[in-house]
Amino acid sequence: INITGNKKALLVGINYTNTENELYGCINDVNCIKERISNNGFKNINIMTDNTTIKPTKNNILNAFKNSSSFKFKTIVLDSVFVFNFSNKSLIIAN
Repeated sequence: INITGNKKALLVGINYTNTENELYGCINDVNCIKERISNNGFKNINIMTDNTTIKPTKNNILNAFKNSSSFKFKTIVLDSVFVFNFSNKSLIIAN
């Protein structure tokens, strides 16, 4: 796919560092996805993890969608791509 418009991403990874529920792959997921999309022309990539200054809280994630000066939906137009990745723990429940 040849995308000529804006390429933006919001990548969130939560490992719950230093808690009893600590995970070990979510921040790695974010780093791998960042590398992959960077190699495909994405320049505007906003990352939130346990290790970033801005933590991946509900309010901060919503604010990234709404208010960030470098990251506004208003600038996403036809022929643009927006990637949102949320890497966190999951639960599989058998039927």
